[in-house]
Amino acid sequence: MPLLKPDITQMAASGDLEALAKAIGHQNAKVRQKAIRALSTFDYGVAIEPLLLAISDKNVGVREEAAWSLGEAGDDRAVEALIELLSDESVEVRIKAVEALGKLGDSRAMGPLMEVFLHDVHKVRMHVIEAFGELDDPVTKNALLKAFRDPNIEIRRAATQALKKVS
Repeated sequence: MPLLKPDITQMAASGDLEALAKAIGHQNAKVRQKAIRALSTFDYGVAIEPLLLAISDKNVGVREEAAWSLGEAGDDRAVEALIELLSDESVEVRIKAVEALGKLGDSRAMGPLMEVFLHDVHKVRMHVIEAFGELDDPVTKNALLKAFRDPNIEIRRAATQALKKVS
């Protein structure tokens, strides 16, 4: 007998945050993702705890969705959890964490983002450069200037764009 999928749309329409939070623990990853998306439409002060739990989900898509939602939340309680995601096995999850940290603009992310910038794969480094463009910090300006010496032309172009934002 197939497991019944909860009606996430109905839960969201009725404002049933408790049911949505519970759905984040559902067996089906698509249900979990949809519940996270639905929670992201509510006041994040209420929804932040379930979103923080979702970043440790075994499913990559769920972790991506949770990282994105935490970035949208703008709640500094998410910073430490997002920093942890910078070492996720999935490149896509790391990218979402980088993007979210850029949106939050919290100085606690500077060191970890710099570490990712220096050591991660090209695709993630591109997003770190974009995040640096959102942060007005002398350390990020120095990192962006160093990026001009990167052998990858895309990294150099991204650094140029980011420097325009912070200058």
